[in-house]
Amino acid sequence: LGGMDGARLLITDRPVPPPGQSLRALYSEIGGEYFKTLRIPLLKGRMFGQQDAEGSPPVAVVSQRLAEQFFPGENPIGKFVEAPVAGEAREIVGVVGDVVRSLRAGSKPEIYVPYRQYTRSPRGLFFTMNKGFVIRTSVEPMSLADSLQAIISELDKEMAPTLMKPMGTAVFEWAGKNGSLSEMSEAQTLNFYVRLISIFAGLALFLAVVGLYGVVAHSVTRRTHEFGVRMALGADRAKILRQVLQEGLIMSLTGVAIGIAGSLVLGRLVESLLYGVPAADPLTFAIASAVLIGVALLAAYVPARRASSVDPTTALRHE
Repeated sequence: LGGMDGARLLITDRPVPPPGQSLRALYSEIGGEYFKTLRIPLLKGRMFGQQDAEGSPPVAVVSQRLAEQFFPGENPIGKFVEAPVAGEAREIVGVVGDVVRSLRAGSKPEIYVPYRQYTRSPRGLFFTMNKGFVIRTSVEPMSLADSLQAIISELDKEMAPTLMKPMGTAVFEWAGKNGSLSEMSEAQTLNFYVRLISIFAGLALFLAVVGLYGVVAHSVTRRTHEFGVRMALGADRAKILRQVLQEGLIMSLTGVAIGIAGSLVLGRLVESLLYGVPAADPLTFAIASAVLIGVALLAAYVPARRASSVDPTTALRHE
């Protein structure tokens, strides 16, 4: 989740960009199994291997977004790119899929170099001192914490991990941070706002249900005298009940249509808080609409059934 964000890149055989227009990418030093472990697909060329060690020709793998942005219409394989943090030009040997590191910004251009070709530049000291493992397992991750701690300590006591977390927790706590340890991550911030909005949305739905039930039930109850007159004149109870439900359905469908139209317009205001879910999510609209329509029909059915089941003489005397 780390890497040096905004590392400046130079492409060999191209003029140096003017100040303020330099090419920048996320720079990471990784092991050869990194892509396989995180299931980042290889799109072109090759991944790192045992041959990419100290003393071998310096190489790099870039993300698809970097390839499309910095080498439009070209094949980046075989091109040379220099990241000053790495201190030397490197041949691009592969292109891998993009990784979404930000809920808002999505993926960024990325360049990966093998950690065995470690950086000797002063800015690269950070990568030498700060290393980590990414481990994929088929069991609950933290159940392996003690075993992994023991194995690594046995290999090198000075390399004992200082922090071990499941990937989901790490992403939630660290993704989108700008570097400050005290600030909330992007995911935590969005989660807070989503929870807050969900509370207000729940209250709004509750008030809508209570208000809708009260208005419809009161409206139907006031027609008890009308029902008595109609039944006294020979109207069928079931027909009256169907008519009341039909009127309740038409009213609720009209209200839902107006509400959906308003949601489609105002949904753009919260679109930035949603990831992987469109602002006009059909499932959300369907559930909310079904709840409101169901409440309206229930509010019409209960008093209508009660009124249609009483004796017409009693209904005629109803105030």
